Amino acid sequence: MPADEASKRKIAKSCMRIDLMAVHTITEGFTAEEKARNVDPHFQYLWGARAPTGLIMEWTECEELYQNPAIVHLLGFDAYVDNLPLEQLDDLVERSEASLFYVRMLKGRIRNLEDQNTIIGLAERDLKHAFEVNLGLLIAERAANVNDYLRHLTHRRFVQRERLSRVLSEARWLRDLATDAFRRGHLNDNLLNGLRLRIAALKEYYEQARDLLGERTNTELVDHTFEDWFVPIYRPPAARRYGRSNLSPVTLACLTLIFSILAGYPALRGLYNRPELPGFVSDADFWTMLSSAILQLLNLATQLIGPRIWQLLAHGRFHGDAEIRAWIWVIALFAFSFTIASLGAYLFISVQFSMWLAFAAQVFMGMVQLMLVFRD
Repeated sequence: MPADEASKRKIAKSCMRIDLMAVHTITEGFTAEEKARNVDPHFQYLWGARAPTGLIMEWTECEELYQNPAIVHLLGFDAYVDNLPLEQLDDLVERSEASLFYVRMLKGRIRNLEDQNTIIGLAERDLKHAFEVNLGLLIAERAANVNDYLRHLTHRRFVQRERLSRVLSEARWLRDLATDAFRRGHLNDNLLNGLRLRIAALKEYYEQARDLLGERTNTELVDHTFEDWFVPIYRPPAARRYGRSNLSPVTLACLTLIFSILAGYPALRGLYNRPELPGFVSDADFWTMLSSAILQLLNLATQLIGPRIWQLLAHGRFHGDAEIRAWIWVIALFAFSFTIASLGAYLFISVQFSMWLAFAAQVFMGMVQLMLVFRD
C-alpha cells in the first residue's frame, strides 16, 4: 500500500472512531427504536451510502469503542475501513459537518463526569440517606448494602472518566496522524480544511476536560510550534470595539454647551463685522465658505457612512439604544442642512445670516462627533 494511502486510511479510522463516540454520547438517552431511526440517516450522510447500519449500531454499544484501538479492536471495524475506496475515505474526512457533533460529545462527556462527581460528593456528605434513596442509581440497580452502593457509584464514575479520557486520547492521536501526514505531503487542501475543523471542534472543550480529569500533561491539543499545519479557522474580522466610556449623557451635554459658548464669542464678533446684504459668487469669503462646507460634509460622511455605520451595523455595534441612534441621525441631518443652507444664505439673504448658519452647522457637527465617541 502506498505511504500516502496508508496515512489517509489511519486518519479516516481515527475520524470514524470519534464519529462513533460522538453518536454514542449523544444517543445515550435514546430508546433502541429512536437510536435506529437517527443513526441510519446520520451515517449514511457522513460515511456514504454504503454505511453498515447494523454494524454501526453494534459498535456504538460496544465497550471496546472506548478501549485503546492498538490493543482492543472493534469487531469488523478495521476490515470495513480497509475495504473502502480511498475516494470515499477522503470525502468522509473532508466532511466538516461531523465536527459539530464533536463539540456536543465533549460537552456531554464532561457533563456526565461532573454529574458522577456530584453524586459521589453528596453520598460522602450524607451516606446513610443517599443509600436509602438510592441516589445516582436506578431502582433496579439498588445495592444490597452501603459498601456495595459505594462500589456502584465509584464504578460509574470510573466508566465516565475512562470514556472522557479515551476521547481526549483519540483527539491527540488524530492530531499526531494529521501532523505526520502533512509533513510527508500526503494531504491536500480539502483534507487539511476538514481536519482543521475537526481538531478545532475537539480543541474547544479540550482544556476543560483535561482539567476535570486532573491531567498535568498534554496541556494543549494544538501547539503551533509542532502542529504547523493547524491554522486558525478563518472568521470575518470583528468590528473594532472601543472601551465603553464611563461618562454620562450629562457630561456630554455639558461639554457641548461649554465649547459652544467658548466658540460663540469670536463667532459673534465676526458676525458684527459682516455686511447685512447678500454677497456675490466672486467674493473670496464665499469660496472660503464653500471649501469649508465641502470639508465639513466629507468629515460628516466619513464619521457616519464609513466605519461608523456600515461596518458597525454589520458587526452589531449599532445594536444599542434606539433613542441615541435616532438622535445621532437627527443632529447629523441638522449639520448637513445648515452647512448647505449657509451657502445659499450667503448669495440670497445676507452674509451675516450665512455666517450664523455656518457656525450652527459646526456646533451640530461637534455634537455628532461627541455622541459617536461617547455612545461606546
